[in-house]
Amino acid sequence: DGLLLSGLPKVRVLRNEQRQGLIRSRVRGADASQGETIFFLDSHCEVNQGWAIPLLHTLRQKPKSVMCPVIDVIDQDTLDYRAAGTVLKGGFDWGLHFRWVPLTEEEKVMRTDPTATYRSPAVAGGLFLISRSWWEELGKYDDGLDIWGAENLDVI
Repeated sequence: DGLLLSGLPKVRVLRNEQRQGLIRSRVRGADASQGETIFFLDSHCEVNQGWAIPLLHTLRQKPKSVMCPVIDVIDQDTLDYRAAGTVLKGGFDWGLHFRWVPLTEEEKVMRTDPTATYRSPAVAGGLFLISRSWWEELGKYDDGLDIWGAENLDVI
């Protein structure tokens, strides 16, 4: 219910008076935040130590970027931790459902540094870092989106 979270430094728990849906709730949280950057990170995501620093560094160099971290996995059946590969980009299947897809061989060859950023046609809609100014200039999420699933198309 947010009781434990509200005890953390720099954390403020917001509650809607009535159900607003995922997208409008995210926009409300972003509007209430006070930093130069906005980081959306769904509660089911797992990250490793030091994960935010390279993203923040790159965003500072390219402020009109949308940065998406590589997210590790905890198996839902065994709770085993699995580090994710770094050679995936966002894409869609024929039903326009977001999917992680492998880089092409050409893209893999061009990446001499395994920590280097790379272009992606889409990012996970609830898993990205963006500068506040770019977020606002782009118009935020479309507040007409009522359910999960289309934010991947809306953000970029």
